[in-house]
Amino acid sequence: MFLKKLKIVTLPLFIIKTMLLSSLHTLAIADVAGQITAVVGQVEIMSGSATRSVFKGDLIHAGEIIV
Repeated sequence: MFLKKLKIVTLPLFIIKTMLLSSLHTLAIADVAGQITAVVGQVEIMSGSATRSVFKGDLIHAGEIIV
């Protein structure tokens, strides 16, 4: 029983690590404001027609698109 729960918890983390390590370009929309915990390469945020670079510790506001 414990192993089944452990697999469910670790699967999303495995997918995230795989995406970061393989440098896949992803598109995500922030529903709620959050704080950047890790950045691999150059990451930009689009809000309307404006773009900005983000670094570890920066905040993402609702509706901004991570490029």
